[in-house]
Amino acid sequence: MRPRLKALARPLTRFAREQPKASGGDRLHFLEPELVAQAEIAEWTGSGRLRQASFKGLREDKLPVEVRGEG
Repeated sequence: MRPRLKALARPLTRFAREQPKASGGDRLHFLEPELVAQAEIAEWTGSGRLRQASFKGLREDKLPVEVRGEG
């Protein structure tokens, strides 16, 4: 999956006016929104972020434009 993700890499997110910052020494990675992931989510935070998300796999049966947020 790494080559597929690397091909979609971009330097900044296009979904926020102000670019998010990583906490601690972490690095953030952004991708073109061309893949759809299936995830199990504990909850959404008050700021709209996912808490305790667990990646379950890619959805080949859906296009990104068909996906709507739950939060």
